[in-house]
Parts: sequence; C-alpha cells; structure tokens
Amino acid sequence: MKRPSRVEVIVLMDRDSLSNAFITEYALSILIRAHYQKKIKEILFDTGISWSKVVYNAMKMGYNIGKIRTFFISHWHRDHAGGFKERISLGGEDKLKAYSPDDKRALREVAKKHRNLNVVVCKNKTTVIPGIYSTGTIASSREHALKIELVSGKKVLIIGCGHAGLMNIIKWSSSNKEILHAIMGGFHLKNEASHNVRLILRNISNRVERVIPLHCSNHKRVFKEVLKDKYTPGGVGLKVVFE
Repeated sequence: MKRPSRVEVIVLMDRDSLSNAFITEYALSILIRAHYQKKIKEILFDTGISWSKVVYNAMKMGYNIGKIRTFFISHWHRDHAGGFKERISLGGEDKLKAYSPDDKRALREVAKKHRNLNVVVCKNKTTVIPGIYSTGTIASSREHALKIELVSGKKVLIIGCGHAGLMNIIKWSSSNKEILHAIMGGFHLKNEASHNVRLILRNISNRVERVIPLHCSNHKRVFKEVLKDKYTPGGVGLKVVFE
C-alpha cells in the first residue's frame, strides 16, 4: 500500500456552492478519500469555522465525517481550524490525530482541548497516509500544504490559503521539472489587482494541468480568461476524482 490508485476530493465548505441545498461560509473544508487495494482511508483537510455546518453539508452529500480520526490543518486561522476546535471541545474517548504546521502558540491552545489528541507537527515533509504527505511548514508562513501522489504518477497539491504565495508554494513542494496534475484550494488572491492575478496565473500555467480555486482565490473571470480549459470552478458540493 504505497500510493492510492484513486482519490476522491470533496468540497464540504467554501464561500460558493454548487447547490442551494448546502450551507456556505467564508471558510474551507475538504474531504479526501484515498482508495488502496483493499481499503479506503479518509482525511479531513481543514474544518471551516463551524463543525456542525461542515457535518451538515457532509451528511447532505452522504458522508459521515463524525467517524474521521485523521485531520490535516493547513494553518490555525479560524476559517480553517475553527471547526476542529469545536470538534475536539466535544470531548469523548476517540483518539484523534491532527497534522499541523509549526505554530507553537496555536498548538499550546489546542493541546488543552482534548486529552486523546495526537498532534503531528510537520516542520518538514511528513507522511500522513501512504502516498499523501505534508509539504512541511512553508518558509515562515506557519502554513503547510497536502501533496497527493497516485499510482498513475499524477501529483495533486491541496492548499489551504496560500499565504506564502502560489508560485512559492508550488516551488516549495515540487522539483523544478515537475508538472502537477492539479492544484486546488485557497490561493490568497482576493486583495490582488486583476493584472497581478493574470501574471501569477501565466507564471504557473506551465507547471500545472488543472487549477481548482476555492475560498480566498476570487477573480473567477480572470482564471477562466487565462487558464481556459485548465480552470475548474469550485464550491461546496464539488467532487473531483483523481486516478
């Protein structure tokens, strides 16, 4: 069980939605379901602001995230980790594991909330489950990203908020000649002028085959204009399958 043959990536919380049936908030949560030969392993990437709202959306899509024990927290801002703090405050005897960037102040607070919480601090590249790992804390951003490597050789990068800069994160997590099959998540472009976003997207376009912006990315028209068929619009309810 070295790499998954298939990975489902499902958006549970975002500012946008593909259906009026879901709750939205300015936050992010993504369910990752990795298929191996005889089993499926699940990771919850970020948890939105409200655990109950993320649970509601997941149930609407037919997923029970209450049973998930492995969490990946891209960084500890409320719109990414508020739901996790709510989840661990519920208590219980379940042993939970959270993969975190190196942020000592946030970790001290979280450690008080749940006696059975195992926090893995990802200063450097760290395996989460086979074929899926943390990039390690990116420079001084107190944020890390999640990289998926499939049996097929395709590589996918999931980003929480992109505080370190989109191109910097791609360079940090990939070799110079590596082409990513997809990048997905928050790209921290909401306050950028459109002409700057065009430059950023042109710079990354030869490094990625597919781009799925969420959360703080904004600039949908610019994404479509520059990336054309490489661009996939996101929102709650989006399910992408990588094989």
